[in-house]
Amino acid sequence: MLFYVLFNTFLSMNKIGVSKNFKLMAIKAVLAILAFFMVYTLLMLLAIAFTALCAYGGIMMIFLQPMAITVMLGIGLISLGFLILFFLIKFIFSKKGPDDSNLLQIDSVTQPELMKLILETAAAAGTRSPGKVYLTDNVNAAVFYDSGFWSMVMPVKKNLKIGLGLINSSSVAELKAILAHEFGHFSQRSMKVGSYVYNVNKVLHNLLYDNVGYRNGIEKWANISGYFAIFVRIAAIIIGGIQWVLLKVYEWVNLNHLALSREMEFHADEVAAEIVGSQTFINVLLRLDMASIAYNAVLEHYNEKIPLAEKTDNLFPQHYFLLNFIAGNHRIPIIEGLPRVDLQHIQKINGSKLILTDQWSSHPDTEVRIAKLLALDRQERESISGRASSLLNNITDIEGQLTAMLFNEISFSEPPVITNDQLFIAEFQKKHNETSLPALFLGYYNYKEPLAFVKDASSYLYEADQITYTQFFNEEAMAMLSTETCLINDIADLEAIAEEKLNFPTYIYNGNTYHRSDSDELLHLLKKELKEVQDKVAKHDHNIFIYFLSLATSIQQSEVYVDHYDLYLSVLSTSLAATESCREFTEAMNFLNDGTGSEFIDDKLKLAAEPSQRFKEQLQFILANPIYKVNVTPEMELTFQKFLDTDLKYFTGEPYYQEQTQAYYQAVYDFPQLLYKTDFKAKKALLVFQHELIAPQQQLTA
Repeated sequence: MLFYVLFNTFLSMNKIGVSKNFKLMAIKAVLAILAFFMVYTLLMLLAIAFTALCAYGGIMMIFLQPMAITVMLGIGLISLGFLILFFLIKFIFSKKGPDDSNLLQIDSVTQPELMKLILETAAAAGTRSPGKVYLTDNVNAAVFYDSGFWSMVMPVKKNLKIGLGLINSSSVAELKAILAHEFGHFSQRSMKVGSYVYNVNKVLHNLLYDNVGYRNGIEKWANISGYFAIFVRIAAIIIGGIQWVLLKVYEWVNLNHLALSREMEFHADEVAAEIVGSQTFINVLLRLDMASIAYNAVLEHYNEKIPLAEKTDNLFPQHYFLLNFIAGNHRIPIIEGLPRVDLQHIQKINGSKLILTDQWSSHPDTEVRIAKLLALDRQERESISGRASSLLNNITDIEGQLTAMLFNEISFSEPPVITNDQLFIAEFQKKHNETSLPALFLGYYNYKEPLAFVKDASSYLYEADQITYTQFFNEEAMAMLSTETCLINDIADLEAIAEEKLNFPTYIYNGNTYHRSDSDELLHLLKKELKEVQDKVAKHDHNIFIYFLSLATSIQQSEVYVDHYDLYLSVLSTSLAATESCREFTEAMNFLNDGTGSEFIDDKLKLAAEPSQRFKEQLQFILANPIYKVNVTPEMELTFQKFLDTDLKYFTGEPYYQEQTQAYYQAVYDFPQLLYKTDFKAKKALLVFQHELIAPQQQLTA
């Protein structure tokens, strides 16, 4: 059957043939699966032989020397073989199935317009229509099998699921492009490989990670007799060796399948471009990340509402609001009700020239996909207007059903209160205003600190009416910051590659392919470039400081301006020291998470005593500081006090004290939140004052 799949992989769909690399990845994926079957068969044969040998040895031991000790040892020896054999077949008894609790099936009766588009697109792709179609809540669409044993040996129709978050974020033409991409997968015989990989992974995951029941069972057997415990320990050593072998096979199977999956994505992209045109598909690809960010922000909002027992009965209008709200904040145009994200916007955010092919990723990088689509340059074939949500009958009911499915998974302490869209929007905008900086700065200070502080700057002052803020806060300044950030990140990645902390023997930088051994020379050039950029940023920040000092001086507010800077820098310095003490303490306490044996815990606690004391002193200092104190919530105050009272009493030879460990975890979570909130307020106060200094210039240019 696998060879049939491999042969059919080479067949083309319509005019679109598969690439040589696609064929190579398909061969590798199939060979990896065959290797798994061979390794597993060999392990089973060895286990059967070992079990027979143990059984024979145990029976002979009992038969030749029938006494209590030989009976116990004989039974233990017999059990050793069966423990190994049962370990290798225990996946058969696993009853876990796929989770379809958040899927809502539709058909041509319930959703005729959407199903019409689906069937038309399948016909255009030259492939069979899906067996079943489901709606789900997220920002995604996917092809999947009812994957089980029979899907490996019998023809099984592929199913399609479409996220309502995706429909909410797409035009009709763009949804058709996504569907065309998915039907591109329908046409790929190599998708059958995915069914094999799915079932292989179920077996491997069970053997490698799903062992709680098995472990409990053999522990009970070991507790019956010390003799049995000896053989259980031997079985554990042998099983550890088997798992090591299977882990290597697991990695090989999945790495090869993921490489094939990336090639399958390129092929499906080409199908979509042929059916709807390159640009339509590019438009929706560029918007998907923003749509996912907006959707996750809605989920996070209601996650924070769980303790208050609040929920919504329809989160999708809120998702749509946030999608356009985020676009507005990034000055992205809204066209026909949806943000039109362009490639330049993405490149401004991520201007890295380093391309690393993540071997554990099932999808290629979006920018690489777009480059290939642009190279195809297929003309637009669809002029369908309107949002994709217009295709759905009774859309409010559908949105409500999928929202209810999400909240059904949450346990509220009391019957939840239903909030409406207006309240969500008001709360979100309030939170956004509290946590955002003046828009006039174009995000210049979103990820950096205003640090170019020069007290004795009177000789540098500008003539206030000869220069404007637009000379400092503009696209050029933002590009300079982006270059600095990208260089810092690229250098960190290249250093990790050079030290083999990241497993990338080769990589692409600025269009050129490099080997790991070339990294030192490239790093030297990038560090030199970074120094030049950082010098420019420092000079720019220095000029910004002088500019605002000039404005403040012109209205006799220079002392107020300097005071704002003094306060901000003082808070920043204090928070940095406090953050360092928290980091040292949490590092010393990491043993709480790593399963350290009880015989070592007392020694670990002694080593943590000094960092604990330093952290508590910093915490008490922060709590006594009125600038920080005002941001301490009642819940934080209670947490910090509980922690200060623990005195490292986490353990006394038995399981950890739950109350004390919980106080530790909560304290080291809340402390950085308090520092960040205080830092941000001081930073915002400074920038708001700077904004007020600019106000007269804004009025003149308005």
